[in-house]
Amino acid sequence: MRTYSTILLLLLVANAAMAQTNYENVLYLTPPLSTTSLAVEIATPSGAGLSGLRWYHNDGQVAFPRLILLEGEPGAGPNLDDAALILLDLTGESLSWGEVDFEGPVTSSTGTAYAVFYYPEGLEATGLGEGSGPGIGIRQAEGTAPFYLTGDGQSWVQFDQDYEIGIEPIYSQGKRAARVLSEIKAEILAQQPETPERYSTELLAPRPNPFNPRVELGFTLGKPGLVELVVYDVRGRLVTTLLRESKSTGAHSVVWMGTDGRGRSVASGVYIARMEANGQVQQRRLALIR
Repeated sequence: MRTYSTILLLLLVANAAMAQTNYENVLYLTPPLSTTSLAVEIATPSGAGLSGLRWYHNDGQVAFPRLILLEGEPGAGPNLDDAALILLDLTGESLSWGEVDFEGPVTSSTGTAYAVFYYPEGLEATGLGEGSGPGIGIRQAEGTAPFYLTGDGQSWVQFDQDYEIGIEPIYSQGKRAARVLSEIKAEILAQQPETPERYSTELLAPRPNPFNPRVELGFTLGKPGLVELVVYDVRGRLVTTLLRESKSTGAHSVVWMGTDGRGRSVASGVYIARMEANGQVQQRRLALIR
């Protein structure tokens, strides 16, 4: 077991189905925040076009909520502000290859692209295969493309170079010209409204409420800053800290699975979600019914 920044990495023991593919383990990330993600470097030599990606998928009941593609420099890890291509809800069969095709081939002006898989927020993996949670195949191998991990979406840590992640590029075989990722990003920015949407700092109504055992705590920020979101019981005792990190202006959310700071399920009852951000303190009542 290794700890990198805010991410705990667990390599799960293989079963026979995975051994046949030479992916002896599955990599999953925890804590599962909205920013928890994995990025792999993809070479685009001489403008080589990427037409899609494939990855070794752990649980067919679970989708990766978002995949983004962007340009970058080798060995540096991605800058998520440069996202150019965004795809949603990617899944595949359990312990098998998932695959996604782009609408057209893309390439990078730097010779390096990054594919970033976001892990499902609030969902832990418990093992291998159907019903066991999100994960991607991993194995020991030499001379493989670097891949990186982050918990906050900003600080990236490169994983052990003796390991290969089960994510593979699919290069275009046709004559169709590849679009440059940086140009796609510029087109997206040009289409955005000149006046950005304005937000206030607010802890939104929990959904659902009452809940069992999953509740989503949404919030908005009028300006970027440090956010602390914690849960107390009705006696004022701390149950767990859900979030303590800097967030950008706009809408965000955190999922509470009805557990304390040690991951143990708490009893039915009323709890208080408390958010401190932008110099304000706001609270919401939560009703857990098991």
